[in-house]
Amino acid sequence: MTEAAKQPVVLFVDDEPMVLNAIRRELRKQPWQLEFAGSGAEALELLAESTVDVVVSDMRMPEMSGAQLLKEVKSKYPRIMTILLTGQADLEDTVAAINDGGIFRFLAKPWLPEQLQSAVESALELVQIRRERDRMLVIMRKQNKMLIDMNQGLNSKLHHSTAELEQIEAMVEASYQEMQNSIQGFVRMFSFLASSRHGMYAGVAERSASLALAMAEMFDLSPVECSAIEQAALLHEIGKIRLPERLLAKEEAGMTKPEREEYKMYPIYGQEMLLSISYLHDSATLVRHHREAWNGLGYPDKLRADAVPFGARILAPCIDYYAMQSGQRMAKELSPEDALDWIVLRSGKDYDPQIVEVFSQAVEKVSANEQALRRDVVRVDQLVVGDKIARNLISKSGFLLLSAGLIINEKVISKLKEIEETHDEQYVLQIDLGVRKALEEAKQQQQDSK
Repeated sequence: MTEAAKQPVVLFVDDEPMVLNAIRRELRKQPWQLEFAGSGAEALELLAESTVDVVVSDMRMPEMSGAQLLKEVKSKYPRIMTILLTGQADLEDTVAAINDGGIFRFLAKPWLPEQLQSAVESALELVQIRRERDRMLVIMRKQNKMLIDMNQGLNSKLHHSTAELEQIEAMVEASYQEMQNSIQGFVRMFSFLASSRHGMYAGVAERSASLALAMAEMFDLSPVECSAIEQAALLHEIGKIRLPERLLAKEEAGMTKPEREEYKMYPIYGQEMLLSISYLHDSATLVRHHREAWNGLGYPDKLRADAVPFGARILAPCIDYYAMQSGQRMAKELSPEDALDWIVLRSGKDYDPQIVEVFSQAVEKVSANEQALRRDVVRVDQLVVGDKIARNLISKSGFLLLSAGLIINEKVISKLKEIEETHDEQYVLQIDLGVRKALEEAKQQQQDSK
């Protein structure tokens, strides 16, 4: 195994060869590289020489228990996701292992093959997200340094001609815009990955973000505040990646009390996943509190009234409005009209009255925009450099090709044409007509000036 291995690498640790052989048989068709160790010491030796993404260990093993092993793994290799297989008799030790070792998930014996597969898939999804996050952070640090260098260059050249200054300013603005596009693409990719999990509801996060942004603008919030609210709406479900699929497959109204308590952890998980990204700190706070209620009966912190961050108070009805229409909240899907009536009915209970007061106006505004977007569809060969993507473009096989908000360049157009030709597929894209119109007007002005 090497860093360059294309397949995810999963290490299973158990002192019983029969168990390891059973796991090998059950998971042999999965697109993973499977490794096996018969003890904690053997596992640590393998980890010292190899790159591993996920470690799955039995609890009860001689010399070194699974809890001790995974604590050691988390200390030496914090990027590795860990899963513990445990029996009922080990419950106290399991709780301690979760607290001390930062274990991603535990499975109680006897576990089913599909449960083990699902837990490993969830862990690998998180590994993928963290890697993409790190990649984007490297890109943005480079872009930040470029901006700083350009600004320093600008200050040192104040005595140069106006034309030179304008050229440098344009370069700084272009670099800043590129960095902003990278951030937006990163956020929307995370949102797509979260909503694409089995049991999740595609489209809720993106539509909630549009509605929340409209609400934020109606309250004249600053661009920074608006951006934090929009990003939080896109990422509000990211913490659900750490929940088992048996929970995600249920609507909230149908959960048992223990299931609901487990489910209520997802806003906290979401905040924890985002806190390491500096420019998402404000959004992370809103993600944590988007399920709080005006009357103090929400979760996870039971904040009440004005103690709930204003951005989170905006998010609550925006997210619930679309979640109720998808069947995520209740036993049945609500119509847009019934969902709106529910928001109004719960004013002063679940939702801030001043926000509910203008909520229907925001819904009407966003609905009108969505209707307009449906008409702003172009083929790949109709794209022009500078077009802005208005909706995520998803491939026929379910992968995210382009994020909403991306500015089209020649490279993107060329790549899309290549994909269409290679896979014999045709794509249409929703673009921002306002941006297209501005491009056409600028082009016309250039022609008129010649």
